[in-house]
Amino acid sequence: MLFCLHKKQSSFAFSIMSRQGFSLIEALMALTITSMAGAVLLLGAQSSLDATVEAVDRTIADGIAQQTIDEILTKRYTAPPAIR
Repeated sequence: MLFCLHKKQSSFAFSIMSRQGFSLIEALMALTITSMAGAVLLLGAQSSLDATVEAVDRTIADGIAQQTIDEILTKRYTAPPAIR
């Protein structure tokens, strides 16, 4: 009986010692998954930023076009001088 108890204790101690940390494969897999998740988030943020920049550019272009049309419409039309 004493032999069995000692054997169980040593196998229990061995299993605790072997699971104290992550293995290299586990750490690499965790790093890979985290990196992929980060890349997806950054891609989404980049797409949102691109859409925002495009919207700002269109708004500025619309303002410039409207200002140009207003300038043209407010100018008084004068007939060109007659050629003799």
